[in-house]
Amino acid sequence: MVDPIPGQLHLISPKPLTAFEFGPPTSSSTPLVLFVAGLNDTLCSVPYLPLLAKRLSRAGWRIAQVCLTSAGAGWGGDLSDTRLSNVFGAIDCPLSIVLSGEDETYPTEVKSDLPTLLGRFRKAAAGRCSALSGIVEGAAHNLKDEQHAGEFADRVVGFLREV
Repeated sequence: MVDPIPGQLHLISPKPLTAFEFGPPTSSSTPLVLFVAGLNDTLCSVPYLPLLAKRLSRAGWRIAQVCLTSAGAGWGGDLSDTRLSNVFGAIDCPLSIVLSGEDETYPTEVKSDLPTLLGRFRKAAAGRCSALSGIVEGAAHNLKDEQHAGEFADRVVGFLREV
């Protein structure tokens, strides 16, 4: 069994959905990063989030992982440009998109050309995508080592300094 992760579980209506906010209780006026895990991840299954939470806290931010109804379901079948534009077009804020360079869960056709996928994401984000978006070269899906987790955390904190 893994050590307990300190934080608060929030129920979000109307579904209800859940979100886990890492760390001790803080003021709701502290800015929040909403982390949406991908693919097969579920609530608190992403091992680098406690590290990211500590770095964000030092930068004056807090983080919560939302658990969507699709959590744990794997890759979605529709990554068409139209679908990407619809998803990213609905988001009216700056974005940071970070991909793992050696993600073992990517389908072969995705893994073979990550720069093109990132380019499609940037295009769909229509100018709202941070220059810190990119690929963490050599990183596994769950950023299994401290070097890759640290690079990801540095990108996120750098992005938040931009906004």
